[in-house]
Amino acid sequence: MQAGATLVLGQKFSRSRFPEWLREHGVTIAVGVPTVINILVSDPVDIHKKDLPVLRFMTSSSAPLSVEKHGDFEKIYGIPINQLAGSSEGGWVCASPPEKRKRGSAGPPVSSKDLFIVSEQGKRCEAGEEGEIVYRGKSNALGYLKEDGSIDRFPVEGFHTGDMGYVDSEGYVFFTGRLKDLIIRGGVNISPMEITNRLMEHPDVKEAATIGIPDPIYGEEVASFIVPKPGCEIEEKDIISHCEKTLPDFKIPKVIRFLEEIPKSERAKASKPLLLKLISQEKTV
Repeated sequence: MQAGATLVLGQKFSRSRFPEWLREHGVTIAVGVPTVINILVSDPVDIHKKDLPVLRFMTSSSAPLSVEKHGDFEKIYGIPINQLAGSSEGGWVCASPPEKRKRGSAGPPVSSKDLFIVSEQGKRCEAGEEGEIVYRGKSNALGYLKEDGSIDRFPVEGFHTGDMGYVDSEGYVFFTGRLKDLIIRGGVNISPMEITNRLMEHPDVKEAATIGIPDPIYGEEVASFIVPKPGCEIEEKDIISHCEKTLPDFKIPKVIRFLEEIPKSERAKASKPLLLKLISQEKTV
């Protein structure tokens, strides 16, 4: 809007109409999220970059996109994907430069942001060290508006996102999970995103999600939910065998459920409360 560009808005995503929208309106940048990209990879549509001369690239934001699906999409459609990251509290935070992308990264911080990583002890991390992502800048909100009209201001040093990640030696930001979503199994921290990314590398997996569920011995146990690709049949032993190739035993899902679809929030992200509800309903049956 600031640049005076035309916006083409669909009421909701339509796999069948997506190619038509791109062609009919001469779209130059297509906006996407990992769920949309996963749908287009698992059930391809008849469209390719060579047929869309004005389309520059497609974006992906709202959640990390697996490196595997990123590569699959570009191989199928020839359309480059640029990852971005932002938040309600700070607007856009990171953006991949079209001419120098890195798969798996949301790109360097935008010019209006000072972004850094802090450890559990509150110390700034070096390049490559994982911790919580914190940022500050003039485009940040002041804080949260409370019911009495006062403002619960963000810390002066920056907004603590609750996102885990690291910054590489070139300043590119990599998101590795949510601080509050970490699975703590027997005192060991496990990133659900790492496991989900491994699951998404399986050729017969359309969609996946991983959460921690209550366990009487370890406190939490790793549970994964999987949607197979149409026409594919996957068994639990296939998933375990796939995970054993790259994950240590304590990270391999101990609970595996196959679903027709992953329940999602209004922002098209896997809903942990709804997934937990599925498990709790099993126990009451």
